[in-house]
Amino acid sequence: MIQIAGSTNHSVNGTAKMGEKPFWEKAPPKDAKVKHLGKKQIQSAKAHARAAGRPYPNAVDNIAAAKRGK
Repeated sequence: MIQIAGSTNHSVNGTAKMGEKPFWEKAPPKDAKVKHLGKKQIQSAKAHARAAGRPYPNAVDNIAAAKRGK
């Protein structure tokens, strides 16, 4: 994806529409409940972070692990 100066499209994989904010910049829904990661999800997030060269998982790693399920 080519970034153009002044572009508002933050899509990493091309799925966001022009002008739409990525999910990490949006406010959570009012009725959202906190869901904690399970042990396997935590291990998955840590492995994802190590593969990317980070010492510990960030929000993107945790969200990816949560989407994969238990």
